[in-house]
Amino acid sequence: MVTLSVKNDSSSKRLRSPDLLENEDTKIRAVDSQFFPLSYAPRSDTSVRCRVNPDSGKVILFFGKEISSWNRESNYDVNIIPKSETVPSNILYMYELLRTQQSIIFSVCYNIGKRLCNMWSKSDPTNILYTQNVTYQSQTNFRTWGRILCDSHTKSDITSYMLEGCKSSYDGYKAATISLNLDGVKQYSLYPGQIVAVEGTNPTNSIFHVKQFFTKGYAIKSEPPKLTKNLNIIVAAGPFTSSDNLCYQPLFNIMERVAKEEPHILILIGPFIEKSHPHIKNCKLMETFLELFERLLVKAMQYLLGKSVKLVIIPSHLDAHHFAVFPTPGFHINKDKLPQNGENIYMMSDPSIMDIEGLIIGVTSVDSIKHISKEEISNFPATDRLIRIADHILSQCCFYPFYPPSVNLDTKMWKKHAFFNLQPHILILPSDMRYFCGVINDCLVINPERSIKQMYARLCIRPSEQWNPHNISCEIGKI
Repeated sequence: MVTLSVKNDSSSKRLRSPDLLENEDTKIRAVDSQFFPLSYAPRSDTSVRCRVNPDSGKVILFFGKEISSWNRESNYDVNIIPKSETVPSNILYMYELLRTQQSIIFSVCYNIGKRLCNMWSKSDPTNILYTQNVTYQSQTNFRTWGRILCDSHTKSDITSYMLEGCKSSYDGYKAATISLNLDGVKQYSLYPGQIVAVEGTNPTNSIFHVKQFFTKGYAIKSEPPKLTKNLNIIVAAGPFTSSDNLCYQPLFNIMERVAKEEPHILILIGPFIEKSHPHIKNCKLMETFLELFERLLVKAMQYLLGKSVKLVIIPSHLDAHHFAVFPTPGFHINKDKLPQNGENIYMMSDPSIMDIEGLIIGVTSVDSIKHISKEEISNFPATDRLIRIADHILSQCCFYPFYPPSVNLDTKMWKKHAFFNLQPHILILPSDMRYFCGVINDCLVINPERSIKQMYARLCIRPSEQWNPHNISCEIGKI
């Protein structure tokens, strides 16, 4: 029987005496595998200690069928193939002319909006006018499409939302836009950058009176995987060290678990050398950020010596030693510096879609969930907010549909690498927001949260002739 449960022990919230607090919450232990940057470190004779996680091993959320053991049961050798085109490392970022950016934005809006209208007409084959002109004047209902804009600093002001068309206005310098009146809409969920198909009237040529939106433009579903045995995957997202040190103990705690359970695949998602980390910002290192990353990777790989675990590494635009632009090319590292099992490491770009024996997994390090949640307005009170936001990403077929972006976005590369034509079986969306795991349009969407919160996720995908996301067991828990 498929279950989704959140484990929350209320007894852990009870008041405790000072003696109990002193005995439990302040426990510390020496760092098992000391890792230091070449910096102005403390005295060498002082042992480095870290606080013990009292919730270690605790399961926070479980989805799917119960698992008796997470340890590897077979030597299932899987192939990992990049399904999407890899972001090149020699690309010249941010050299776009504004007119080129405008052309790309219009092109994306036209393509997605046209697909939405085609899907809408098939699901609701009524005799109604479709037009590309968002300022079309009519007292009867018609349908058009465009991009949602907001000209207010407060998202609560629903009168400030507008619809931007996918072609230039008559002056040729900006897109045609029209204000939206949402009083007649029963349900909606909108955010800046969202491409929607919309039905309504425009009697005065100044305000579009919306009757309904159509936003469910899901991509074509992928073929069922060709797995022959159970596939175990562990997922963890950075940052991988606390803000007061660069010892990376959370990462090594994960590697200890990986060495014990020996999953088939380990997916580590950046940032690894977070540029906002106080020690990184202070620039007290006596080595380059790249050298620090290489030493960190060598240390992590030592846990996998003699293991057949395949390691997938996804970069982040927040990494201090890498490109600060999204989409982001994969890390480049000299594999001769790695231990003997360096052939089992895969440097993917961000975002990436990987094919594992027909199992399609989409993953990105950019926090689309958080960026959308800050600006979304919705009147769906009964729905799970985080699942609803993840649904936006799937329905737009884009890892980062938010616009104007909150990241350094290269528009040309965004159009080429941030969209997907086939829907993944599993979509991994790390975020600072609360962890979640849910099914959207037969796709399992996961937020494993951050390793600095001692969080990680592990999956067990069972073989089946027909794809069913409920055939996956997913556990989100404490490291």
